Order: sequence, then C-alpha cells, then structure tokens
Amino acid sequence: MKMFEEFYADHFNMYDPYGEFGQKRVENLTEFVMRYIDAPKDSLFLDIGCGAGISTLAILHNGYKAVGIDIREDAVELAKKYFRETDVEAELICGDIRKIPFPNDTFDAAAMLFNPLPHWSMSDFWEIASEINRIIKPGGQLLIEFLDIIDTALAGLWKNIIVMSGENGATMHVTSGFNVSEGFVRQTFIDPGTGKSYNLDMQMWSRWLVDFILKKTGFPDIEFKRREHQSTRWVVIAKK
Repeated sequence: MKMFEEFYADHFNMYDPYGEFGQKRVENLTEFVMRYIDAPKDSLFLDIGCGAGISTLAILHNGYKAVGIDIREDAVELAKKYFRETDVEAELICGDIRKIPFPNDTFDAAAMLFNPLPHWSMSDFWEIASEINRIIKPGGQLLIEFLDIIDTALAGLWKNIIVMSGENGATMHVTSGFNVSEGFVRQTFIDPGTGKSYNLDMQMWSRWLVDFILKKTGFPDIEFKRREHQSTRWVVIAKK
C-alpha cells in the first residue's frame, strides 16, 4: 500500500477541513454523494480513506451516519480535532483497511471517494474488497469513485505535464513513464521554486480490473456510471 506522504504534505490545502478550498470540496462532494448514493437515511457508512474528514462530512451532510477510517494518523487526528470543535458526531479511527477492525455485517454501506485506487496494488484491493464484503450487511452497497487511467491514456486524454497549486506554491507533475509489467505510472513532482522533486508510482486501474476483483470478492451486482463532464472518471456501485 502506497502512502504518498510527500504528495499530501504539498497538497494539504486540498484535504484541510479548516481551509476555504477544503470546505468547497465538502460542498462539491456532498452534491456528489446526493447524486450517486441511494440508501435509507440513517444508514451507517464506512468512509474508507477518510483522510482529514472531508468525505466523511459529505456523507453526514446527506443524512447518513458514518465511521471514517484512514491509515494516516496525522490526517485522522486533524479530522477528530475539527469534528470536536464543530460538534460533528462521527467515529474516526486510524487503521489498515486490509484488516478492518469491525465485526461482520456492521455497516449498511461503504464508500471510497477521491480516487483512492492508485494507492493500491491488485492484491491490496483484493484484500480490501474482501474485507468490505465481510463488514457490510447483505444487500449493502459499496460506492467507488476512480479514474480509469488506462482508458485515459488510450483516449489521448492523459496529460504528461500538469501544473497544480499546492500548500507551498505551484508544483509540476511530469509523467516519467508507464510500467506495464507492474501496472503503474510514474509521476515526478517538481517544485520549480526550490528544485525539490520526488517520484510517485501510481497504480493503473481500469473498469475491467475493478469489475473482476469486485465479482471475485462477493459483489455480483456491479454498475458503472460515468462522471458528468469527465469522460474517463467513473463511479462504481457494487451490491453485496
């Protein structure tokens, strides 16, 4: 499982619930959850990869209950602090989602938002999907938002150079190459101001890979919906 510590440090404003950018993401994600999740109110969701709580807030704003889990302790502690100060009721835990610390059939649903799949190899995702199947109730659903990297590249939509605004200024993301034997794309992140650079190996995912693993781990009913105005970004709704 890839942690991407340097990326999250450089782009902290995207995940900070205290900041203006973070609050705007809460608003946008709240609308996204409203559009794609159809579950009874008061359903209990497991928010997988909750980070500092932005996705958890979006789930809560739609009238659901939520437990957030993330492997990054600093992000979870920031979320707990923000939730305490704003009187938000939700459990937040630091943990490895390959070994979810809850009994069988605990949750009504689970969500993976913000395109988390590049963090995970196929074996990681197989373990994660198996665990999710274990902890959600029969008939429960799993919502996944992800970028189909393979489709993006084949459609000619992949950008080899991207400039993004981060916590410490602009950074350049340069694609160094695709590793088709191990299934990842390497991106080099460069800070033009300081000359600092680092590499991220992002796992490549496509619909057929997601579909295969979900079916093998106990999700027979799977629907793919294209995100509006984003031709290779997809929403998966899988039912147990």
